[in-house]
Amino acid sequence: MTSETGEAIDARQALVVWALNELGEQDPNKYYRVCASQFADRRAEHSGSWCGIFCLWVLHEAGIATD
Repeated sequence: MTSETGEAIDARQALVVWALNELGEQDPNKYYRVCASQFADRRAEHSGSWCGIFCLWVLHEAGIATD
């Protein structure tokens, strides 16, 4: 296994750890505040679907996405 492959596996493991640590979280504003603050606290607009912002948050927390 190359160093690059090992880094990819480590990054994937970090993603899983961050995501699993959020099990049970019910407030999407936590994720909006970090990744798209202009949409935070707009509960009516994103009450039903916030999986995309969660995924982006996980990428940020794992250090993979920076913007």
